[in-house]
Parts: sequence; structure tokens; C-alpha cells
Amino acid sequence: MFRLDRFRFILIICVPVVILGVMEYADPNGVGSELTPESFSDVWQELQPDDDESLRLRARDMIDVGKLQEARDLLELALRRGVKTNEDLYYDYVILLKVVQAEDPKLKGAVAAWRRNFPHSDRPDPTWHEKMRWQN
Repeated sequence: MFRLDRFRFILIICVPVVILGVMEYADPNGVGSELTPESFSDVWQELQPDDDESLRLRARDMIDVGKLQEARDLLELALRRGVKTNEDLYYDYVILLKVVQAEDPKLKGAVAAWRRNFPHSDRPDPTWHEKMRWQN
């Protein structure tokens, strides 16, 4: 007769793991479901209010509500701090200058700074796009 004694250890481990896995998969409101990009932005800004990434995230929030000048001021403040490692900051600034139709030397300077600091970037040149993601 077939005995389960040989498989007792495997059953003790596998059955609870399978049950927990099914419960985790089936629960749509499980752990992590409340982590949205908006809440990440809020948490990051709360933890690091003066960080360049917080300024960029606040600028993105301003862009979403149509306050482009306030967003530009925040991005310029972050760039004046001398940050050279945040490609998103430079890239968003160039796109924003393009959208607000900033004067040509300012736009060219921002593009040059982005290219100088990130020469191996995989992102396309933001000035080549006719449809920008923030245009109204």
C-alpha cells in the first residue's frame, strides 16, 4: 500500500506555500495594491522635501494641473543646485522649455547640458518630437 510517510516533509512545506500563494494571487487588494505612482511621489516628497527628485516630482504635479511656469521654476531650482546625475530632471526640463516655447538660446543650452551629462542616453532627442507629452 502506498504510504505518505515518505512525502510528509514535502507536504508540510508545499501545502502551506501553495495555499498562501493562491490567497495572495486571488486577493486584488493585497499588500502593494495601494502603492500607486501618485502615492510614491507623495511619500518621496515627504521623506526628501529638498531633494532634486522631489522638486522634479512637484514640477510634474504642477505640469499635470497646467501650471507650467511654476514647474519651470522648480526644475530650474533643482538644476541650479548642480545636479548632474538625474537624467529625468534634464530631460523633463528640455521638454518643458520646448512646450512653453522658450527662447532659442535657453532651449539649446538645456539640450547641450542634457547631451553633455548623458552622452549615452537611449532616449530620443526631446526637441525632435512634434507632439510633446505635456502640450494642451
